[in-house]
Amino acid sequence: MNTGFVTANGKRIESRLPCSLEEFLLEQKLLPRSVVAAASREGRVAVHELPLAEARVDTMFVRRRDAYVSSALSAFLERARRISADLPERRADAAE
Repeated sequence: MNTGFVTANGKRIESRLPCSLEEFLLEQKLLPRSVVAAASREGRVAVHELPLAEARVDTMFVRRRDAYVSSALSAFLERARRISADLPERRADAAE
């Protein structure tokens, strides 16, 4: 595996590449609360709240351009676009 970097929230983060999203998050010790909820209740891990400015980030869906697009994937992407367009911060950005 090669050492490379990923840019996240405008910051360059060293990482072993290629890697899956799960491997990257584990390496950076960043996991969604839902993933660690049980371990947190049992006292096996510590959970640290992020400041609101850092807790909300844009998420990109990445796929190969030449990959097959199932009807389920197409419906998911369309729904994600509609939800994203309805977010308050998106509407504020569009108004500027």
